[in-house]
Amino acid sequence: MVVIYTNKIANLKGFGSFCRLLIRWRGSVYKMVWQDLLVYVILYASLSCLYRFGLTEDQRRIFEKVSVHCSLFRNLIPISFVLGFYVSLIVSRWWGMYLSIPWPDTLCIYLAIIQGTDARARMMRCTVVRYVNLAIVMTFSMIAPGVKKNFPGLEQMVDAGYLTDNEKAILESLDHKTKEHKTYVPFLWACKIVDRARREGKIRDDIAQKTVTDEIIKLIPINQQTTPTPNPTPNPNPNPKRHQNPNPTPNPNPNPTPTPNPEPNTKPEPEPNLTKLSHFQQVVTIAVYTFFLFSVVGEQFLDPGQKLPNNLIDLYVPIFTLLQFFFYIGWLKVAESLINPFGEDDHDFEFVPLVKRHLEMSYLLADASPNEQPTRYRILTGIEPWKQRRRRWNLATSPLFWPISSSNQLRYKK
Repeated sequence: MVVIYTNKIANLKGFGSFCRLLIRWRGSVYKMVWQDLLVYVILYASLSCLYRFGLTEDQRRIFEKVSVHCSLFRNLIPISFVLGFYVSLIVSRWWGMYLSIPWPDTLCIYLAIIQGTDARARMMRCTVVRYVNLAIVMTFSMIAPGVKKNFPGLEQMVDAGYLTDNEKAILESLDHKTKEHKTYVPFLWACKIVDRARREGKIRDDIAQKTVTDEIIKLIPINQQTTPTPNPTPNPNPNPKRHQNPNPTPNPNPNPTPTPNPEPNTKPEPEPNLTKLSHFQQVVTIAVYTFFLFSVVGEQFLDPGQKLPNNLIDLYVPIFTLLQFFFYIGWLKVAESLINPFGEDDHDFEFVPLVKRHLEMSYLLADASPNEQPTRYRILTGIEPWKQRRRRWNLATSPLFWPISSSNQLRYKK
């Protein structure tokens, strides 16, 4: 569940405006760290009590040597560098996941190309957006537990209006042919509806049909990754008609198959290897927890009478060590919470409201009779028309935008 806090810091007035965020528990770093911190405090306190009350003098001297040794060599682990690189990698991956979330709004606007206000044209537009939303729900149900709970099977999608019984039977029949996911089938159905609208004359030309079809294909997950644009090579012949053959040989293949460009800078970027990411995650986790495992011994306050290095005072409570643990483990937990943003944690994506919003907006845009436009257009110029409109429009109470942003939750005393 997404935690909204921008309304708490909308006005940066006074001292400590951001301090109000430090006392929040829901969606805070305290909620992620407290269990690890509690285990660390118990281990540290147990070892400290053992050193002070459970060991003999000779055993204490041995423990002090081990503690000094751990204190010297635990700093060899570049924990700050490893965590910084790890967090930057995870954040860039998280941002790429956010950008890959499909939004059918542009497609629904392009569906105004399917002309007509009759029942047939409206049915075609609504069927296309229903198929697109069906593919989105089928995809989200495979990666988001919240959507999976609401739509565990095709039967629930039929009850929600995404599928008909006939379409459900077709998708179930594909289980005997392939074990792969079937999210491409609704996109295929949507493209066929657009092609049928073109053949029936509800789309004016082939270019308009291609525009809608391309927008449908953009929603397919495999087509959402961006590829670098190849650098245009300069034309060595600025005037191609000068050296053109007056009797060119006709091309035997009017629809040639495009060949890939052999230049290395035009190759698409490969997909990130999730196995390597898992290996790096293991390395970082082992490095962080090993660092603090040695700090349980190396950060013990020893007998000041022994005049050991960096042990001039006995504070009993390792304040700076606990702060270091809180910062590093909190850094690690933040990265771990961003690895899979499709779950049900405080800062994960809200997919259940998203699919509901997609379905509502899709039908609103597709079934709003886009060809019924206002018959009269009036351009308001000057100050007088604005004064007339201002009397009829209360800017303080009118819902200007949708959806409601976090700043709408602000309340001011009159």
